[in-house]
Amino acid sequence: MKLKVFSVFLFIFMSFFSFSQSGWKLVHDENGIKVSTKEADCNVDGAHLQKWFLIKVENQMADFKLIEWDLNLFDQNNKCLSCNGSEEYHVKFKMAGNETLEGKCSKNAQPELRIIERFLDIKTVSEIMDVKLVNIKASALK
Repeated sequence: MKLKVFSVFLFIFMSFFSFSQSGWKLVHDENGIKVSTKEADCNVDGAHLQKWFLIKVENQMADFKLIEWDLNLFDQNNKCLSCNGSEEYHVKFKMAGNETLEGKCSKNAQPELRIIERFLDIKTVSEIMDVKLVNIKASALK
């Protein structure tokens, strides 16, 4: 009987913990700036089903910050499509103090916080299979 009660309690606890995490994976935590990522299946306005890479940034400091990173996009052969130092793949935006910005499955979401990786319901020639954020920086704005 005690084992059953314990098992039920453990299941409920683990379910709650899993739900509260909502799939976000912390990839950077430094000086009050947290960056998390996750993949999501998105169907925006009835368009084709797509796999999106979403980004969440938390500024836990009271002051404004300039947030920057470079995107490394990898294809199905693990070849980096954006590792050429091009400004096209450099992301930069401002954040208020104590602000959280989160990428969402929406065409109106902040574009810096979402990347369409690939279509899930049609085959295309080139697909992004992995995304990595590198050179993540946060600097104070004056």
